[in-house]
Amino acid sequence: MINLLFKPSDIFTFNYTPVISSWFLHASVAHLVGNMIFLYIFGRVVEKDFGWKIIPIYFGSAIVSDIFSALMGEGGIGASGAIAGLIGTAILLHPFYLTYLIIGIPLPIIIVGWFAIISDVTGILMPQRDNIGHFAHLGGYFAISLLVFFFNKEHKEKAKKGLIINIIFVLLMLFYWFYLR
Repeated sequence: MINLLFKPSDIFTFNYTPVISSWFLHASVAHLVGNMIFLYIFGRVVEKDFGWKIIPIYFGSAIVSDIFSALMGEGGIGASGAIAGLIGTAILLHPFYLTYLIIGIPLPIIIVGWFAIISDVTGILMPQRDNIGHFAHLGGYFAISLLVFFFNKEHKEKAKKGLIINIIFVLLMLFYWFYLR
């Protein structure tokens, strides 16, 4: 199975079998279950909007996340980079969509999504041996900024509004963090 795990050199040597197979492998049952929870939460939001076109978003995010991860010298396994692309898409197009992640308490998806992004940024700034592909996740979040160019006009308009909402949300979080706490 070791030949199916993604390593940074796989991209640069055009060895794509491990790149693709790594998207479907997981390190443990907990890893798989965690990814499936996030896929369910964010994937259904994106799927309602895009239908079957969620597939190119998913795989496009997987590709971008692997490239980003390889540039940072990391390899890995799992669908997290692709799912991070769905998180980015969901918080961009439907920031106020309510999800019931925590025992029936409704939360706007922008809060859940930014919690994931912040935990990845924190994982990069304060590295630990957590075996989490934080750079792959960031590549997945970033992928949406490239993939949005392939969206139709309606989705591009939603993305513009969502970008403004996300910028305001981040500025409010920073204001709270530095001035109100």
